[in-house]
Amino acid sequence: MNYDDQHNILNKNQLHRQGTVDNLGSSMQDTEDTETRHKTSYELEYKDYGTGSEVVAGYGYNQPHSPRKIVETPTGPDCCNGTEDPRIKEKSLDYDYNGNRTAVREQVGQKQNTLQKLLWDEENRLMAVDLDPDNDDLHPVAAYTYEAGGERIVKYNVDRLDVSSNANDVSKGQHDNIAIYPSGLLTARPKDKKFRGTPINTVSYTKHYYAGGQRVQSKIGTTSLLGMWQGTWFNNEFPELDRQLLLDNIEDKLTSADSHLVNLYNDFFELTPPTLDSQTQPFKGQHFPHDPDLYAAFWFHPDHLGSSNYITNLAGNVSQHMEYLPFGETLVEEHLNSNNSPYKFNGKELDEETGNYYYGARYYDPKFSMWLSVDPMAEKYPSYSPYAYTLNNPINLTDPTGMSAENAQSPTDWYWNLKTDDYEWFNGSEEREGYERNEITVSNVLSGGKNFQLQEGGRFVDLDSGEGYGKGDEVSLNGISIKSHGNWFEESQTWVRHNKGSLLDASQKLQDSGDLVTGIGLGAAGVGSFVAGIGAAPGLVIAGIGNGVGLSGSFLELGTELMSTDWNNASETGGFILGGIGINLLVDRAIPGPTPNISRESTDILKMSLKTVPARTAERAYRTSNDN
Repeated sequence: MNYDDQHNILNKNQLHRQGTVDNLGSSMQDTEDTETRHKTSYELEYKDYGTGSEVVAGYGYNQPHSPRKIVETPTGPDCCNGTEDPRIKEKSLDYDYNGNRTAVREQVGQKQNTLQKLLWDEENRLMAVDLDPDNDDLHPVAAYTYEAGGERIVKYNVDRLDVSSNANDVSKGQHDNIAIYPSGLLTARPKDKKFRGTPINTVSYTKHYYAGGQRVQSKIGTTSLLGMWQGTWFNNEFPELDRQLLLDNIEDKLTSADSHLVNLYNDFFELTPPTLDSQTQPFKGQHFPHDPDLYAAFWFHPDHLGSSNYITNLAGNVSQHMEYLPFGETLVEEHLNSNNSPYKFNGKELDEETGNYYYGARYYDPKFSMWLSVDPMAEKYPSYSPYAYTLNNPINLTDPTGMSAENAQSPTDWYWNLKTDDYEWFNGSEEREGYERNEITVSNVLSGGKNFQLQEGGRFVDLDSGEGYGKGDEVSLNGISIKSHGNWFEESQTWVRHNKGSLLDASQKLQDSGDLVTGIGLGAAGVGSFVAGIGAAPGLVIAGIGNGVGLSGSFLELGTELMSTDWNNASETGGFILGGIGINLLVDRAIPGPTPNISRESTDILKMSLKTVPARTAERAYRTSNDN
C-alpha cells in the first residue's frame, strides 16, 4: 500500500499464491503445483483525486479524497501486453455533492460498461443499488430500508439465474431474496413453502447470541407464521386494546414499504417494479410451529479483529473456515455443508449482491479498501481521508459502527474535553462532567502533521517518531494537548523516566564526593590511632559522613533505575549496595571504634554510617567477584 500525505491510497499491490510448504513456518517454494489466485492478485492504481468539480450554493469544491479512476492490473506471471490488454480494467467512480459513490463504470479496451448505480437518501444512507444498469432484460436491484435510528431493517434484492448451453441462452429466471432485521438479535428470511400440505409463507430465521459486542453463537431454524398477527394470544392478553386500530397501523406501514420499493423502480431505475404480496393476515394460534429437521446451532470462533475464522456445529465439528486478507477480502473459505454464514470480516454481514460489508453507519468495499461514503465523524480526523478504513490500519483496529476506528482488543477510556478540545486519559470508565467518552485509538488530535495513537492503560505513541508516552505525560501543540492522568506515584515515575539522565548524573556526583570524604576520614582515623589523646573516632566520623553521601548517591541511582523500570541496571546497583554492606563489616572489625570522649551525636553518625561502604568500593568488589 502506498499513500499520499493526505492518507489517500495511491497504490494497492496484492499477490495471492497457493502452494505447499515443507513444514509449518517454512516458505512456500515455486513448484509446478504453485499457482496464482487471480481473483485476489492484482495491482490497483488510484487516480484523479481532487478532479471533481462540485458547486453548491455558489461555493465550489473538488473532493480531494475521492478517486475518480482506479486501474486494475493483474499481478503474477504473464501479464500484461500493453494498455489494451483485456485483463487491464479501468474503473471510473462518480460521487454526489456529499461524497457518496453514485456509479461504477468499467473500461476494458474500447468497451465501457456500467457495473453499478447507487442511490442515497438525504441522510446519506444507501437506498438502492442497480446491479446491472446496462442490461435491458433482467434488471437486478438491491434495495435497503432503514428504521428511524438509521439501522437497516429490510434488505430486498433479486437473485438472478441464467442457464446457457453451447453458448446459447436456454432460460433466465429471478427470485426475490428478502432479509428482515426486527432487532440486532434476529434475522429472518421469508420463503415460499408448504406447511402440512398447505402453501404458506414460512420464515427461516437466525437468532444471534452475543458476549458483549462479539457474536458467539447463531441458531438457525424455520417456522411458519413468524411475524404474522397472533390474534388469539393478543385478544387474551390485551382485551382492552383496539385490535383494528393496530391492524390498520401495521397495514399502513406495509403499504408505505411497498410504495417505497415501487417508487425506486419507477422513478430512479425506470424499471417495472416487482409484484409484492404484503398483507396483514390475522390467524388463530398460540405458538409458532417449527420444523425440527431444519434446526441447527453454530458457534463462532473469531480472531482478534472479531472476524469469523472458524464456525462449529453442535457436534463440535468445523462447518466453515475462513481467512482474510488485511483489508477484508476473503483469502480462504471452506464449507462442510451448504450453510454459509454471511457474518465474516470483523463479524459484519457481507452483502453478496454488491460485495460490500454493512457496518451500520456506512458500507465498506474491501477490494477498493475504502468506504462508499464520507465518515460522519470526519471532523475528528482532519488529516485523514474520510474514506479510509480504520485509518488505513486494518491489522490492529476495527470500526464497529462505521463511524470511528477503535482498538481491536478493548476500549481505551480516553476522554475528549468539551471545553478545551484536549484528549485526556483517566483511570476508570465512568461518565465525567465536561468530558465525552472517546474510545477511538488513533486520532489526529494535534495539528502540524502530528498523529498519535491512543492506547489502553493511558499510553500514547507519536506515530511519526515512534516515541511513547505514559501516565503523567502531556504533549501540546497549537493549543491542543494530550494528557494522560495518573496517581502521584505514576506521575512521579514518568517524571523520573524523562529526567533519568540528570538524576543519574547527580547520583554519580554524590558517590564521587562521598568517596573523597570517606577516604579523608579513613586516613585521619589511621593517623589518629597512633596519636595519643586524639584516637580514631574523629576520622571515623568524617568517614561516616562520606559514607552517607556516597550511600545517598547509590540509593538515588537505584531509585531512579527502579522508577524508570530499568531492571537490569537496578539489580546491578542493588548488588553494589549489598556487597558494600558485607565489606563494611570487615572495615568495622579492622578499624578501632570510637573512644569514650566522643559526643553522642558523633556516635550516632558513626553507628549509622558504618553499616555500608562507599559505592565505588562496592562496585569494584562486585565486578572483581564477577570477573573471578
